[in-house]
Amino acid sequence: MFCSKCGAAVTGNYCCVCGEKLRDPLAEFRLSERRRKAAFKAAAVGRTNLPLCHVAEACWDAASLKYRLLHACDARGVLYPDSWSRLQKSEDCARRLFNELAALLDRE
Repeated sequence: MFCSKCGAAVTGNYCCVCGEKLRDPLAEFRLSERRRKAAFKAAAVGRTNLPLCHVAEACWDAASLKYRLLHACDARGVLYPDSWSRLQKSEDCARRLFNELAALLDRE
């Protein structure tokens, strides 16, 4: 396994070079997914005066279903190679969908 912070080859729970806590690739992916969703919702809510937190969450959920983020790994827990690109596509799709819905609601 390699450290996600410094790239050193490591074993155990912490990197012996930089001290970063090590996670398996699937745990790292899910953590990144949660952080991106929280940042997306925070940016969406701060963008407008309307209470659109639930709309932002619905946009994220719809995009994650479209790009099948729940199926990011196989039955053994091994992350698929395209999972990170699917996460990026999902985030982009959610942002476009939210912008369209927010513009529609602002006009009303």
